[in-house]
Amino acid sequence: NCTINTGTSIGVGCNLIGSDLFMNFIPSFHWGKATDLVENEQAKFEETAKLVKARRKLEFSKAEKELYSNIRQIVLD
Repeated sequence: NCTINTGTSIGVGCNLIGSDLFMNFIPSFHWGKATDLVENEQAKFEETAKLVKARRKLEFSKAEKELYSNIRQIVLD
């Protein structure tokens, strides 16, 4: 139940929590509250993705793992 300001840009692989207002730009692969965002480790991101997909009776594929790994390298390096 987050509050996101109009025009806010949220990157790939984010997990936003809390009721504080998120504003401007949220970098890819970050998570937390608006006042305390931290970079999410690749292994934790993959673990979460596997759980989310499993709830839908889907599998987090090798191709998806490679895709997100490549995106991560581009946006965080």
